[in-house]
Amino acid sequence: MDVYRIIYTDHARERMFERDISEEEVVHALSFGLSIKKNESTARFPKEEVSCQVGSRLIHVVAGVNHLSRIKIVVTVYAKGKKE
Repeated sequence: MDVYRIIYTDHARERMFERDISEEEVVHALSFGLSIKKNESTARFPKEEVSCQVGSRLIHVVAGVNHLSRIKIVVTVYAKGKKE
């Protein structure tokens, strides 16, 4: 399993707070989620969106990925469904 350091933008932290999504849920989604969209042509880092069922909610995480430095920069997070 690849190990990446995870960094959160201010925007991502705000959305996590608003949507009651924990860091543990984000890490779980990044570790076990299904990659549903990739954009390799973004200026700085390729972006990836992953989706993962966490409890009763489907968590989506959009992150820039720097494979060379082993860093994922979480840009935004959202969920579908209600938290149990």
